[in-house]
Amino acid sequence: MRTAWLRILVSVVVLGVLAAMLTAVNLRFTRVSPGGNDFLPRWVGTRLFITERQNPYSAETTAAIQDRMYGRVADEGEDAALFAYPFYSMLVFAPFGLVEDYPLARALWITAQEIAVAIIVLAALGFSGWRPSRWPLVALLLFALTWFHSAKPLVDGNAAVMVSMFVALGLYAMRRGRDGLAGMAFALSTIKPQMVLLPLVLIFAWALSQKRRSLLVSFGICMLVLFGASFVLQPTWAAENLAQVLLYSSYTPPGTLISVFEAWWGARGHTAGLVVSALLGLLLFYEWMSAAGQRFDWLLWTLCVTLALGPLVGMPSTSSNHVILLLAVVWLLALWQRRTGQPRAVWVLLPILFVGIWALFLSTLPSEVTQFGEHLSLLLVTPIFLAINLYWLRWWLLRPQGVKA
Repeated sequence: MRTAWLRILVSVVVLGVLAAMLTAVNLRFTRVSPGGNDFLPRWVGTRLFITERQNPYSAETTAAIQDRMYGRVADEGEDAALFAYPFYSMLVFAPFGLVEDYPLARALWITAQEIAVAIIVLAALGFSGWRPSRWPLVALLLFALTWFHSAKPLVDGNAAVMVSMFVALGLYAMRRGRDGLAGMAFALSTIKPQMVLLPLVLIFAWALSQKRRSLLVSFGICMLVLFGASFVLQPTWAAENLAQVLLYSSYTPPGTLISVFEAWWGARGHTAGLVVSALLGLLLFYEWMSAAGQRFDWLLWTLCVTLALGPLVGMPSTSSNHVILLLAVVWLLALWQRRTGQPRAVWVLLPILFVGIWALFLSTLPSEVTQFGEHLSLLLVTPIFLAINLYWLRWWLLRPQGVKA
């Protein structure tokens, strides 16, 4: 027993030292590289509420955020820098909102995100059942931290990383039969509801088909607590949050296949986007119906397809939100490993995703630096690539002699 506690103590100390080293590096970065525009509105809004009890959705808070970001009121077409998140998201941002120095708060947030990326990978390995050897594991962790869809939310401070971590932990808890913990993790993932709406509907429908009602009970209780505490602290938050969310699309780039097609080809693109999204929506509904009552691996495959097709069927997204597709990447690698018995997919799939997406970003970077300086194709390429790979393996996974739960 003493030896076990000693190991735990040593692990905690080592992790603490590593976190301190990461924070020191990140602080040097944040001191010389202003930014974190996805984190800043949440940090200002949370800090003003903690220190002054100021409504995070108020015009005064928005003005304070814009002044911090631009030194002035935001112009039309610029990021309006609204708080925009559910009130209970402050539960995640509060530790950083207590830090007065913004570069330090941002550095600590980046460190937390980097740790979260590692947790995403480890949790995904846990629920996939894949146990890679040393070098494939090192390659996977390095890829997860430096891939475009991970690096962008790390630099911008987007909470998509934390959302992805909660989803990964929820799936790992489900695999281990800990549905109560899974429900808690999924409840916390709703700090960005648009990211998890489709995945959670699928997961809860599957849980009902498996008579795992404790997952829904746990989730429901946690959401009641989060909503109840939010209404006690800020009674008007729900309507104010909704009003800000409805304004979001007016100052951000297109976030769905329909809006991307419309931006590229006008009215004809809008019509084409509607048709393609409707067809893919029907396909996704068919996959959901097929997954009902099936084994957990079938759910995982369907969930990964749902994550990939989400932006293509009308759910608003950004390239930063694609960090959640790390779950699909790990699941694909696990399937290829089981299919072939060799780790070759790590040395093929990861370089394609890493080099391909970074090359696309750099080659399409606007000559003039703009606030939203990335090509709209970055919203579509990774989901389409992963969906094709998932369907390539579908016949093997879902046939009777495929992977067992």
